[in-house]
Amino acid sequence: MSSTNDTFNTDHNQTKSTGTVKWFNDAKGFGFITPDNGGEEIFAHFSSIQMDGFKTLKEGQKVSYETVQGPKGKQALNITSA
Repeated sequence: MSSTNDTFNTDHNQTKSTGTVKWFNDAKGFGFITPDNGGEEIFAHFSSIQMDGFKTLKEGQKVSYETVQGPKGKQALNITSA
């Protein structure tokens, strides 16, 4: 019997995408990324940011990330500065 704790429907063959931070609210810990290839904005949560210290993103910052289908739409995982 196997169990899973996956919250998201992930595709383990994901490639990194790039985009620009549209906005990020430090107090709430989330924001949105505009993908470079167009399409719908991607939800970004602070827990998916890969950096040391205070995890935040700045408006206009170029980032790379993996996209997964979250409970309310597309969400970025493994967000890093591009």
